[in-house]
Amino acid sequence: MLLARFSGRAPSYGPIDTRNQRWGEGAAEIGFVARCSASDQGGLLSSAAVALRVSAVVVDCLDPERVGQFWSAALSRPVVRGEEGMWWWLDLGQGNPGILFLQNPDPKVVKNRLHLDLRPDDQRREVERLIGLGAREKDIGQGAVSWVVMADPADNEFCVLEPEPWPPDEPPESEASQPQAS
Repeated sequence: MLLARFSGRAPSYGPIDTRNQRWGEGAAEIGFVARCSASDQGGLLSSAAVALRVSAVVVDCLDPERVGQFWSAALSRPVVRGEEGMWWWLDLGQGNPGILFLQNPDPKVVKNRLHLDLRPDDQRREVERLIGLGAREKDIGQGAVSWVVMADPADNEFCVLEPEPWPPDEPPESEASQPQAS
C-alpha cells in the first residue's frame, strides 16, 4: 500500500500494509491509499482519509474468452474463466490492478477513451509478436508518432511504446565503452 502525504504541491509516498482488508475476490492484496490534508503543513488528515485503490480495468467485449486469452498470451499472465464464461479475469500480479473482460452484447462503435500503453524492450519485435497473437496495427489519425497504435481481437486500442530511454545522467553502453578524449 502506498500512503500519499501532501506537503506543498507534490505528494510523497510510503508503504502501508493492508493485507487484512478485503478488496474482493481475485484482487491483489496490496493497493494504494491516498490521504490528503487540507492544511499547508503537510500533515495527514486521518479523519478525512480515503482508502482508494484501482482493483481492475474492465473491458467490455462480445467474446471475453477470446479477448482474455489474447491478453493472457500478450502479457504472459494467467487468465481465469468466470461464471458461465460471462467474464474472464487476468491477474497482473501483486500490487497491480487486474483486467476483467466482461461479456457485453453491444458492439464497439468508437475509439476507446481509455487504453493501455505497453513498453517493451524492442518495439518492432513486440509489434510483430502481438500481430501473431491476433492484434493488428490501427490508424486512429495519430500521424507520425513514436508509438504504434494497435487493436486487440475485439478492436480495443492499445499502444506499444518505444523502449524506456536510458537515464539521462548515464550514457548508453555504446557511449560508455568509448574512450574519453583528453
